[in-house]
Amino acid sequence: MDDQLTFYNQVGADGANSPVRNFASINSLGWDYDTHAVVATLEMDTSRSNDTAWQRFLPTGPIAILPVCNYSDDIMCKNHAGILTLFFSQA
Repeated sequence: MDDQLTFYNQVGADGANSPVRNFASINSLGWDYDTHAVVATLEMDTSRSNDTAWQRFLPTGPIAILPVCNYSDDIMCKNHAGILTLFFSQA
C-alpha cells in the first residue's frame, strides 16, 4: 500500500481579503450591498424560558433575536448603511 497522498485542489476559506486567493492569483467578483449590521449580546431574564429564535424580514432588512444560552441572546439588525448611520447619530 502506498503511503503517499496527492492533492490537486486547494481550498482557501480565509475571508474576503484572502491571502491564499491573492497568492494564487485567483480573481473574485464582489459588490457593495450598501448595508450594515448591528450585533449585540443581551443578558436575558433567567426566570423565563429562552429557547425560541425570532426573526422578522422587514422591507428595510431583517432583524433577529437568537438564543445563545439560558441567560443570553444575540440580537442582529441589518439595514441600509444610511439608516443605521442616522439612527446612531441620534443616540
